Amino acid sequence: MNREFLINYLSTNSPSTYELEGQLLWKDYLSKYIDNFHVDNYGSIAAIIHNNDIMAEKFKVVIEAHSDEIGFIVNNITDDGYINVIGNGGIDYNIVPGTHVNIMGNNGLIKGVFGWVPFHLIEKDDKLSPKQDNVFIDIGASSKEEVAEMGVELGQFIVFNRKPEIINNKIFSKSLDNKIGGYIIAEVARKLKEEDIKLPYDLYIVNAVQEEVGLRGARMITEQIKPDIAICIDVCHDTNIPLIDKKKHGDYKIGEGIVITQSPAIQRNFLKLMKDTANENDIKFKLEINRYNTGTDTDAYNLSNGGVISGLISVPVKYMHTPNEVASLDDVQNAIDFYFNLLQNIQHQHDFKYF
Repeated sequence: MNREFLINYLSTNSPSTYELEGQLLWKDYLSKYIDNFHVDNYGSIAAIIHNNDIMAEKFKVVIEAHSDEIGFIVNNITDDGYINVIGNGGIDYNIVPGTHVNIMGNNGLIKGVFGWVPFHLIEKDDKLSPKQDNVFIDIGASSKEEVAEMGVELGQFIVFNRKPEIINNKIFSKSLDNKIGGYIIAEVARKLKEEDIKLPYDLYIVNAVQEEVGLRGARMITEQIKPDIAICIDVCHDTNIPLIDKKKHGDYKIGEGIVITQSPAIQRNFLKLMKDTANENDIKFKLEINRYNTGTDTDAYNLSNGGVISGLISVPVKYMHTPNEVASLDDVQNAIDFYFNLLQNIQHQHDFKYF
């Protein structure tokens, strides 16, 4: 496990629709382990490992994560220098006051903090609470003109300012959703190269953009690749923290293994192969049951090209969509090992049809 790359990748700023910084670092890291790249018009990347059997009919397998993180967009600057925002992806505004942010300004990153009314000044019966239309960022400016001089303007992207840390074999960071997935699939490519594994198909290692704003990157790139199989990775909730009803939301905990999803989007025979692979290789996992969509890029692959055979694994995290997401490095290693073994269990022109 390359911890240096993990820290560097998590440290990049990759808000939805402006993922460039993280994508460039990810692409550079993968360049040593793959044959070539496909980069689409919106910034999704497919790193390709070719099957060099020129006699074989092409068969394409995708392993996929999404590269974007949640954040904010500047949508108003007040006369006295405060910055109003709209959310970029799913934001819980209750956790926003007091958090540090980086604005991706014209002159580089500009540090700021979300301000809020001190509780001393809020009347007991006042219903004031943080919402998109009342939170604001303070960058130390005193006028709209000063904000402009600092390089901030409408439409710029904002991300949480949080450096990753490893504590007790846990990673604490912003953007584990889903840079931890991008890290995992990159490490799978490295492991395949270093152990000289030759797969009987073309493998596409995809880091897609714009998942947090509607699975947009996956919808685009699956139409370009037209894969036969897609195995996505994302994050799911650790439900063992206080205040969560496990009977309602399932029982998942960081350090207890990856999570394999069963849902209408997941092809049942492929699901069996996934579970068999985990069991045969002593890879810890739990099963998550969804009645409808998965809410991940898997849904984009499943519904494309006449129905791509799709699978989904997840890494449990605490405190999703906050600046302090937490995951276990044991689960990360389990996910790498799972992919590595699963890919070797998929055959050329593997037939998963029910009948």
